[in-house]
Amino acid sequence: MAALRHANTTLVTLAWLKTLDGVTADMVGPTRPQVEKWAATGFISIGPSFPGVSELYVPFRRPIVQIDFWAVTLNSKTPNPALAKELGEIVMNGVYRDLYGAPPITLPAGHAPAYVTTIYPVSEIREVPEPQSNFAHYAVDMHVGWMEQGPIVGAN
Repeated sequence: MAALRHANTTLVTLAWLKTLDGVTADMVGPTRPQVEKWAATGFISIGPSFPGVSELYVPFRRPIVQIDFWAVTLNSKTPNPALAKELGEIVMNGVYRDLYGAPPITLPAGHAPAYVTTIYPVSEIREVPEPQSNFAHYAVDMHVGWMEQGPIVGAN
């Protein structure tokens, strides 16, 4: 039996996003796929992750993660900011759904199970300037607290 790969912040955040009502697995990823694949629904990607406060004795992660919301209008020079903003509001409302415990998340096969302990915004949703005139791009910074499930490495 092969050893499980460790979870990471990107995988955990993406898995949490997929639990939100109104978000499908095709709408979420670490990077945007070809525009035609998400033009109708918008897309949510994970931007940079910034270190949070770590624990010395418990393997609890608390990074700040930028979550990006994208919308595009094909064959037009006008963006669709309403769709990108709506994706942001879906995420913001998901935070309040999970104030007292996030639902179970599913990581890709072969990864150690993990769970989200806390998730909340540390910024407001903001517009991100885009050079392409038909793209709408918004972002929010979220605190994502999470842990792998199972025994703590090094604990007796």
